[in-house]
Amino acid sequence: MTAKTCTRSMALEMGVKKRAETGAQPEGGTGSHAVPPPPSRRRRKIEIAALFQGDQELIIVHGGEEYLLRITRNGKLILTK
Repeated sequence: MTAKTCTRSMALEMGVKKRAETGAQPEGGTGSHAVPPPPSRRRRKIEIAALFQGDQELIIVHGGEEYLLRITRNGKLILTK
């Protein structure tokens, strides 16, 4: 092991110990203490009844293209171009 490798290894070990003591997550971590995304990045929840408003099909426009979203007889959703 070179001195540079040893120093990096020791620094990583110290970082792990410090996170363990404080309960912090490593950057990019997704542990139970992860910070929720900002409001603009949260997923919105829309009930299917509000989206379809009693219809069985609707057209979604994305990037200038039209897509058909429909509810099947079995209650499944199908999206086609």
